[in-house]
Parts: sequence; structure tokens; C-alpha cells
Amino acid sequence: MSSEEEFPKVLGFEVLKGCGEFELKLEDGSVIRVLVEPSAVTRMGNDPSTGAPAYAVTLGALMVLRKVPQELIKKPAKPPTGGAVYRRARSFLIY
Repeated sequence: MSSEEEFPKVLGFEVLKGCGEFELKLEDGSVIRVLVEPSAVTRMGNDPSTGAPAYAVTLGALMVLRKVPQELIKKPAKPPTGGAVYRRARSFLIY
């Protein structure tokens, strides 16, 4: 068995400090709140130029509609069955 670690390797984590909350006013007058939170951290190996560990962080984003101008609201085609929640994940490399 080799003593070398195998990468990529998903790591467990705990949040020590959080600040991923944004409120955005859009050019159409709507105001949305965006919450960003990490969902996974993966160690990718080591940076070949510095030797430092390299990580990929997968983020989930939750968008909440806070305010919308009345003229943007359209009559629904059918009665709503629940609240709308949009999620999108992105990955970033952090050195």
C-alpha cells in the first residue's frame, strides 16, 4: 500500500464564521436576498508551484424575493402549489 494520499478527497468541515448574505436591488426595481453557503470541500492535491494544498469549494445559493414592483406581477396560469426556491451550485478553487 502506498503512503501517498489520493486526490481528490472530500473533507468534512465546520463553519467558524459566516457572512454569505447579500441583498440586491435589481434594475427592474425588484429586491432579492441571496444566501450563499458551502456544501462541500474537496482537497485537490497540492499546488505545483508553491506546494500549498489546493481546495475546491462547492457553494449552494438560495434566492429569496424580498420586494417586487406591482407592475411586474402577472396573474398565474394555475394556482400556486408552494413557494419557489432556486438553488445553484458553483465550484471555486482556493489556494
